[in-house]
Amino acid sequence: MYEYYYKKQDFGMCLTEAKGDGKEALIPADKDILIIADDIFKGHKELVRVEFPDTVIEIGGFVFDGCICLLRKVCNRIYGFCYTVIRYEML
Repeated sequence: MYEYYYKKQDFGMCLTEAKGDGKEALIPADKDILIIADDIFKGHKELVRVEFPDTVIEIGGFVFDGCICLLRKVCNRIYGFCYTVIRYEML
């Protein structure tokens, strides 16, 4: 289970940190989050599912860097996306 930390910016709410672990990260929709900060799930090898609220308009860099289980699942479907957007170890 993840615990989420937020920061109010001039332009809206930013999700700045996610602490914890687990196979699923379900980001709450009640905060009107616009931005997901860089590296937020970096290194969470156990992560296989992430759900963002519809309010998100920007996702930071390397958000899923090192999330091998999630990347295997996504990259099998959309290899071009992973190759150009996400840095990951050989799967």
